[in-house]
Amino acid sequence: ATINLSDYFSNIDENTIFDYYKQDNINIVFDKNIATIIPDKEFIGKRFTFVTANKSNEIVVSNVFTVTVTNVTLNITPKIISEKDDFELDE
Repeated sequence: ATINLSDYFSNIDENTIFDYYKQDNINIVFDKNIATIIPDKEFIGKRFTFVTANKSNEIVVSNVFTVTVTNVTLNITPKIISEKDDFELDE
């Protein structure tokens, strides 16, 4: 899951450093103002955390929020459709 931190923090810029309250089984990776939540491979459950934004001598803390990971399986089956005239065969 990704979170656009600009929706929750104001006046952030390239000097803003984000961090979070570490919890077992989840990691949050920050790329500029985007936070990507990554659960451990086999983890299913809930964790509570918060994000901090540090800009020079100012620190702002988000509300505590819940990260819920459910057992979701994504199956992708490619479907290839071709017409006979799509291919040129040398005979």
